Amino acid sequence: MPPPADAAVLEENVVLLHTSENIIDACELSPHVQSAGLFAFASDTTLTVAELNPLSGEMRVLRALHHATKVASMGWSPRSALTKTQTHITLCTAGADHAVRLIESDLERDKVVVLAGHTNFVNSCNFDASGQWLASTGDDCTVRIWNTDTYEQMEVLALLSPGVALLWHPSDLYDEEQSASQTLQFAVAERRGVVRFHHLSTAQPLQSLQVGQDALRDVDWSRVDRNLLGGCTATHTVCWTRSASSLPLVQHPMTNQRGGKFRFCRSDAQLFAVAGSEGVEVCRSNHQQVSAMRCLDGHAAALSWHALMPVLLVAVGCHLRLIRSDM
Repeated sequence: MPPPADAAVLEENVVLLHTSENIIDACELSPHVQSAGLFAFASDTTLTVAELNPLSGEMRVLRALHHATKVASMGWSPRSALTKTQTHITLCTAGADHAVRLIESDLERDKVVVLAGHTNFVNSCNFDASGQWLASTGDDCTVRIWNTDTYEQMEVLALLSPGVALLWHPSDLYDEEQSASQTLQFAVAERRGVVRFHHLSTAQPLQSLQVGQDALRDVDWSRVDRNLLGGCTATHTVCWTRSASSLPLVQHPMTNQRGGKFRFCRSDAQLFAVAGSEGVEVCRSNHQQVSAMRCLDGHAAALSWHALMPVLLVAVGCHLRLIRSDM
């Protein structure tokens, strides 16, 4: 297959993957091995599901769906699959109308269920490792847990400040080493600079991490080293080790920009990306030392790593760009 007409190498290791008519508000590659390569991106009120070849830098659009509002964030269910015998797409989205949507599609027929309950903007939504549970958090200072089989809201947890990120324990559905006590854990990051861990069966926090006086902008949980979490404030990137301290072991200043998005590489525990007001940096952390490489200029709305390779999908303006890291 020849490269698509809008594919172009901008600089070394950076490829222009797609250009939209409108600004791209969110993008997310599936983090699950069984659906690696699937991704979705949202532009205005259109949600597009596509397949990515990370080696060639080519994409194939599978389905374009109407979304009632702009999308702030999205997550992939582990129940999604695209094989010769099975085609099933399940996504969750956080809309600008304060609602979470559960979207299912076989690429011919679509089903959209609106999960109402939040009273302000939803900043993050994600599925657990089984796909049965969906959690969301946002500016109404709550975490809400939904059963994706019955669409019922099962739990509401009150926070002391807006929730900026909701992360389930990064275990895989068929990971036999992970017990139920671990796979049903989730972490919620609050803007006031605190990350709290909970178990689905109880509202009581299990553990907390702190960043100090700064406000958190974003947090991620490493899929490679499940003891490692990282995030960004307006001025610094931070990394915690759960077993070591409640305070960050690594703090690295941002380079002339305000932090906004933070994502760990899904195939390399020492690699992460951070997006700020002026560009995207790919960083490598090693023994409390951080090496950063500026990859793109411009404000990035979203970052997402491939499930199996050090390949980063970035939404900047009307463009989707692909960064292949060689750090």
